Amino acid sequence: QFWAEEFSVGVGEEAVVTVIHWHICLHLVVYVCYLWLKCDLVMIFKIVHKFVDINFDEFFCLNTSGITRGHDYKLSKPLCSNNARQFSFACRRIDVWNSLPVNVVSVNTVALFKLRINNVNFKNALFI
Repeated sequence: QFWAEEFSVGVGEEAVVTVIHWHICLHLVVYVCYLWLKCDLVMIFKIVHKFVDINFDEFFCLNTSGITRGHDYKLSKPLCSNNARQFSFACRRIDVWNSLPVNVVSVNTVALFKLRINNVNFKNALFI
């Protein structure tokens, strides 16, 4: 309704305005999901590197399976038997975190981590 009110169009053009409205809304949703993803990854970085006073073991477990691909900060994904657990902070971003390049997760400062994740392609992580 918001964008449809701004355009003074004829009846035949209503469908075009509706498509524009949903297209803008979709881009907004994708952008908000992208920001949420980045905030989650920054918090994981802070917890893993002990920049915050949060016990790592309460949320995560380092992957000790001996797999050599990727970085040394890979996390094990716990079994999630319900949606509340599956979509909780401690579970929803582990796959994305584990897929980050070594040069992103092994930095020494939060500011540098934020700069480096800006160059990561999160297209597959957003599921849109």
